[in-house]
Amino acid sequence: MLLPWSTVKEISVTEFPFSKMIEYQISADKMDEFDFQIRRLVKILKETKYPYPLEGNRGFLGAYGKMTLVWFYDSATNFKGYNNLLEWVKKYDREIELHTVLSKINEITKSSYTYNLTYKKDLSY
Repeated sequence: MLLPWSTVKEISVTEFPFSKMIEYQISADKMDEFDFQIRRLVKILKETKYPYPLEGNRGFLGAYGKMTLVWFYDSATNFKGYNNLLEWVKKYDREIELHTVLSKINEITKSSYTYNLTYKKDLSY
């Protein structure tokens, strides 16, 4: 976990049992730009007090160039509805800035995969 790419230091999976994990494959020459854009994203999230935590991770040995963002949330209805990120930032007149950041991330991404995950207490030790 990289703190500059995260909105919190730790996550409570009992409070936020659902997550959307996006793996980004980034070429070596685009790593600095990715880092810059993710820091901009985190700044927007923190300044608008977005209610759902984001955790950013960077791969190392055997996974160099693989970056992961994990969005944690309490329910799909809230995450996609009332607390939808694009709608949330409109309240703060930051939608153009957010759109620019997300567009830049998409431009430099070679490929990405999205996983929707659910924490199951009975499967955790």
